[in-house]
Amino acid sequence: MVLTRAVEKKPQLQFVEKWLRFLAHHEKRAVSRLLAHLCAFDERQLAMKKKGRSLFDYCAKDLGFEEFDAYRRIRGARVAHKYPAVLDLVEQGKLNLTSLVVLHPVLTIIGTQLHKTDFEGHNWGIALVIGLTFYLIRRVRS
Repeated sequence: MVLTRAVEKKPQLQFVEKWLRFLAHHEKRAVSRLLAHLCAFDERQLAMKKKGRSLFDYCAKDLGFEEFDAYRRIRGARVAHKYPAVLDLVEQGKLNLTSLVVLHPVLTIIGTQLHKTDFEGHNWGIALVIGLTFYLIRRVRS
């Protein structure tokens, strides 16, 4: 494999590390954009209109996601629909997809206690978990 040979050569190790940082950054951007597009697709119920089936089936069968990955992306898209600020946080790497899915109930609880136009509470809920590990986010949620 070309990558293995590139890593074996010490002068090219810096090149590989640079590419890894580049790809990691673009992966976060791609996840954020995927969530935004899934959100729009879901909102318009295009999977049902076009294919006559659920968004989950569309993600698993047409997009090729494993079932759990399809679930996480759909849940993430639905969280992003309610709280669009999370898309920027995902793109910046401050919030990952797993944490976003776990965070959803926390944001829902905060949202029910606040007026619908008051986004301060949602921002507080998001800020609360930025930088926390998955384990700690689950503890916050409990």
